[in-house]
Amino acid sequence: MGRWRSGFREGIWCWWVGGGVGVEEEQVVWMSHGDEVVRLPEGFEVAARSVQGAVAAFENRGRRVYGLQYHPEVTHSTHGMETLRHFLIDICGVTADWKMQDVLDEEIKVIKGMVGTDEHVICALSGGVDSTVAATLVHKAIGDRLHCIFVDNGLLRYKERERVMATFESDLHLPVTCVDASDRFFSKLKGARPRNEKKNYWKRIHLCF
Repeated sequence: MGRWRSGFREGIWCWWVGGGVGVEEEQVVWMSHGDEVVRLPEGFEVAARSVQGAVAAFENRGRRVYGLQYHPEVTHSTHGMETLRHFLIDICGVTADWKMQDVLDEEIKVIKGMVGTDEHVICALSGGVDSTVAATLVHKAIGDRLHCIFVDNGLLRYKERERVMATFESDLHLPVTCVDASDRFFSKLKGARPRNEKKNYWKRIHLCF
């Protein structure tokens, strides 16, 4: 953690707090690195320093080029998001019309293009976040041409299979086939001692399904 003191009351540091009134002269920022800028390129000026004197920010106003020597993206930097927002919208001219739905629509479009209009997809579901999100997206893209398989390997928590299947079927409306393979897993794992040996058995059995 550190604090920087603004060297100028203009430029990028002036506009993004208080509706354009100006920045606070001191802010808490996250400076987690051991290196620092000791000599600036021609045309650049120091815009902010830490209380220890290290360069925290510099700028070339004529070229509209700015550099930060701290992490504005983390919550520890108290006004980091305002800095990034000002840079993107006011300096770069980015339009702030992005929505999460845009990402979903784009991913669904990509999946449709990859799968085509007639192909079917098999998805192994573990009950975890990654495979569940993937299956949900693919299902939105191709519907009933997705075939999900959830394997009960006998090592699940108590009633976990019932809870997971209820989520798949009732909440997410995914087409899922549940396979009880606990006996098969236990028979193959019986006598296996080293951890890697058990892990390899487990992977091979899963792939069989």
